[in-house]
Amino acid sequence: MIATADGGPGTGNGIVGGYAALFLGLTGVVLGGSALARGRGGRRA
Repeated sequence: MIATADGGPGTGNGIVGGYAALFLGLTGVVLGGSALARGRGGRRA
């Protein structure tokens, strides 16, 4: 967990990896939602 990790980058506590995972996860949610919205929009008539 990023909030409870002690130290900074390079300390072995996963700070950089935690932020990278958070960023990639949020990016995936946005792109997935966009893809679903585009897919649903074309089928409605």
